[in-house]
Amino acid sequence: MPRYSPRFVSALRIHRGFILLVIFALLIGVTAFQSSGSGEQWITVNKDYSSQRYVDLDQITPTNVGELKEVCEINLNVPAGFNSGMLMVGRTIYVNTLSSTYAIDAATCDLRWRYDIKFRPYPWHNTNHGPAYLDGMIFRGTADGTVMALDAETGRLVWQTQGANPTRKESFSAAPIAWDGKVFIGIAFSEANIVGRLMAFDAKTGKELWRFNTIPIGIEPGADTWRGPMPPAGGGMWTSYSLDPATHELFGSVANPYPDYDAARLGDNLYTNCVISLNQDTGALNWYHQAVAGDQHDWDLGAPPTLYHTLGGKNMLAVAGKDGYVLGIDRTTKQVVFKTAGTTIANAGPVDETLQLVSPGNWGGAQWNGTAYHPGMNIVYTGMGDWPTYFSTKD
Repeated sequence: MPRYSPRFVSALRIHRGFILLVIFALLIGVTAFQSSGSGEQWITVNKDYSSQRYVDLDQITPTNVGELKEVCEINLNVPAGFNSGMLMVGRTIYVNTLSSTYAIDAATCDLRWRYDIKFRPYPWHNTNHGPAYLDGMIFRGTADGTVMALDAETGRLVWQTQGANPTRKESFSAAPIAWDGKVFIGIAFSEANIVGRLMAFDAKTGKELWRFNTIPIGIEPGADTWRGPMPPAGGGMWTSYSLDPATHELFGSVANPYPDYDAARLGDNLYTNCVISLNQDTGALNWYHQAVAGDQHDWDLGAPPTLYHTLGGKNMLAVAGKDGYVLGIDRTTKQVVFKTAGTTIANAGPVDETLQLVSPGNWGGAQWNGTAYHPGMNIVYTGMGDWPTYFSTKD
């Protein structure tokens, strides 16, 4: 009897209010997990540290894609929304819901282990974007402000650190990344009136190693870019991150300022709506680029940046924003090489009393999935939404 490789396609099905993990495979005889390239391991929700999300497998083609058949499924027994990315290490898929982490056999959908979280206090949101993997451990953040490490083989809790303050509505929803003995994750959400930060934790002990404030305060550089009647706030991080092991650069996308829609909030409001480059060892800021200054439309950067080298040799970063654009930045010169619209752009200027239908709107543009890069074709891909929204400062 042929064995089917589950690495081809995995999908999620919402069924009777519960989440089903469904694995599909082509009905061709192959040995499960026979080595065939870099597509076998997904140690971050964007596959690897570059967030290119490129896989060089070629078994699925336009000719045979219609032959995909369901092989197995597992009910995760959680009556909630689902927006977690998945990891695949060896023959195990790891995935999160708001309150649980699962290890699932990638060929049979058998549950290997499940770890359930007991919230203190119960969170005010239901979002988690996935786990990370490093050196035999699974890492995740929680909605009540903890970061935890689980044994990847058994699901045993190794450590748990209170990294955010849930009484201030600080929480973790982003999928962390882990490298060089560190776990990197930032707090969410801007809409909760938080003062954002990105942190590094020791992967073996959970000790906080450093933090970078995405909202500069006091005499920190950038604090003078906030003017108006309200104190600076926002700068949450609700997507995942990228990292260049060669340069020790950690890259993150920062969300919108708070309040989302406020014409009285003056200035550029650093470091909101920015892609930031930090030294992964110290948390020091290397450089930043702000995609939208003084945001009035909720056009945060909610997708991770993609790192790549072009066929012409340029060292690049691409990031897609909720404003509907894809930015290409030369990492050597720090200059924008391209700014390309990925969806309809209309009435994107400052908001005033005139009622205008704005595209892509406050739920449009790129969400947390971001861009992907094909190294052989030298092409950046992205998904975009178009959700036109009326804006006016009147009433």
